[in-house]
Amino acid sequence: SGDGQVSDENRIIRCPGTCTTSVNSGSTVALTAKGAKGVFTGWSGACQGSNPTCLFTVNSAAPVTATFKSNFKLVLKLNGIGTVSSNPSGSSFLQGTSVTVTAAASPTWKGWTGAGCSGTSLSCTVTVNADTIVTANFR
Repeated sequence: SGDGQVSDENRIIRCPGTCTTSVNSGSTVALTAKGAKGVFTGWSGACQGSNPTCLFTVNSAAPVTATFKSNFKLVLKLNGIGTVSSNPSGSSFLQGTSVTVTAAASPTWKGWTGAGCSGTSLSCTVTVNADTIVTANFR
């Protein structure tokens, strides 16, 4: 799932594209995940873990999912004079990351606008699933 590719050592399996094949019971299959725009974050099914190469023996149907997540930007804007921080800090986050933005307490604090943040609480939590802009408004 996501923006990446999976292939086997013989290039019979190439996802996206031909994502299924038949093998003899007891065969060992090696799959390699490679991100395109997405970042490989792990396997599920017959493959487990976050190593981009997975080696497993097929004894029955063996579905495998490779998960790729995109990086998105979080832009914190200030309207007025004040200070804003994020936890975790940074400006680029993997898809699905929850980021708490916090405004420094100030008598000029008005509140949040944008990306699901609203109200006058000093903190707001945003789940980054696209490029996101949050504005902290001070008078």
